[in-house]
Amino acid sequence: MVFQFIKKAAPDSIYHAATKNTKVHTKAIYGLLAGLAILSPLGLIASGTAWGEWNKTELQQRLQTAHLATHAPSGISHGLHFNALFNNYTIRGVPLPIGYILSAVTVLLIFFLFVRVIHYDQNKES
Repeated sequence: MVFQFIKKAAPDSIYHAATKNTKVHTKAIYGLLAGLAILSPLGLIASGTAWGEWNKTELQQRLQTAHLATHAPSGISHGLHFNALFNNYTIRGVPLPIGYILSAVTVLLIFFLFVRVIHYDQNKES
């Protein structure tokens, strides 16, 4: 509500400062995201699984170690079965590091489209 009030009462105070270096900041952010996507295969040199990517057995062991539960939650016990686009970051016939990069690029594209839709809706309301 505060943002909407300032936007209507004094729009120059919000948008004037933001338009000066927007292109420079946007290029820097895109460069950073591209760099992170390219570096994503570094996860291959890590040992073990990533946080939250545990199977039922590993989750149960972690819960028992932390003294939180003696068994996995019932929703996980029954399993969640679906065909992921990049299951375990792999694509048949493509080296695993390329699969990591394509997974990261796909996430960035989805996020970019999501932000564009939200930004479009906000501009449409004003």
